[in-house]
Amino acid sequence: MPQLTDRFGPIQQQVSLNSSGNGQVTFQPNGSNCRITNLFVKVATATNQAVCTMYKGQVADSNIVASTNSGSTGAAATGAIDLQDGETLYVVWIGGDANALATATFVGITIPFDQTGPSAILWDNPIAAGDGSIIFPALKSPNFATGVSGWRIARDGSVEFNNAVIRGSVIAGNGVVTINSNGIEVVGTTYTYIIDKVSGFFAEFTASTGANSQLIPGVLFLQPDNPSVDGHAITPAEILADVDDQGGGIDAPRTSIFSPTTNGKANGALNVFGESSDGSIKSHININTSYVDSGFVDSKGHEWLRGENKRFFVSFTSLNSFNLAQTFTHPFTIAPCVTCNIEGGAGSTARWTSRAINVSTTGFTQNFAYMSDGTSTFTWTNVLCTFTATEPTP
Repeated sequence: MPQLTDRFGPIQQQVSLNSSGNGQVTFQPNGSNCRITNLFVKVATATNQAVCTMYKGQVADSNIVASTNSGSTGAAATGAIDLQDGETLYVVWIGGDANALATATFVGITIPFDQTGPSAILWDNPIAAGDGSIIFPALKSPNFATGVSGWRIARDGSVEFNNAVIRGSVIAGNGVVTINSNGIEVVGTTYTYIIDKVSGFFAEFTASTGANSQLIPGVLFLQPDNPSVDGHAITPAEILADVDDQGGGIDAPRTSIFSPTTNGKANGALNVFGESSDGSIKSHININTSYVDSGFVDSKGHEWLRGENKRFFVSFTSLNSFNLAQTFTHPFTIAPCVTCNIEGGAGSTARWTSRAINVSTTGFTQNFAYMSDGTSTFTWTNVLCTFTATEPTP
């Protein structure tokens, strides 16, 4: 350390931090007492922010004068550090970048031997460099713990908060995801997904085909750009449609559910449409429909197939007529249509008939009768018989 003048400085001391990012320099007056009135510390920082601590006399917790974060732009202290002749001030950096150059600059005056006093300094410790960039590795709350508590804004641009209120739009993934008061949009290479808060629908857009899929309240709507089913223009309020009109010899299945009224036609429909690759074979299945549009087949007469059937054996002795009560497993809403049959072909069944009488929603009487004369009697043993009951078509 050079001999100090009445007013000395700036005197600069430097050290290259070791592999752990630690290092220190010292300042010691010789032949006089001194008062350091200005101290400036800095360390070249790429990643890790070093903590710089000053110790008076020896490096020990009880001898700490002050400490500060020491960024690439540096930190300045004002106040006074009084040192006696031969007393050492240690400036220690911990936790910086390996091999980073650390610098401490001292400015002050020499003082009489009887005028030394307590050291008291204040640090001007900025959080940002002159260009506005953060000089610390991160700004964080005292209670910050990753994934647990507090908040953190890192110099690399990453952030972590517990909760956030965003009054405007949130744009993420370089514009891939947008969240605002209108809803959510996710833009991908193949698909784009939209949840529209205003209109209340979910949509998927396929970039390669231009097809849209929409889910809106009460309706699932799957469509190409200008959808139509057999000439019927589709609107979301009317139809559930899966339309795959590929062309070029590819099968084109279609499924449609219409609302109660479509183009003024009464009674909605489930329509399943199939077509062979060459277009020569077409088939339709329609359930619960009236005539909906050109090309749709009216399914009246085939819309209900709710019913019940039963196979059973009949035995009796010396009779020419016989009544058997039948009870339905589940009641019908209206009296069904019932067909009876004698399947057993034994000779004793010749010229016998079976019919349903007294049909109700819960059952009927199955009547067996010999049709030739009223005097002959017969005996049946386990003759197989059946009945079929179905609700009538409205």
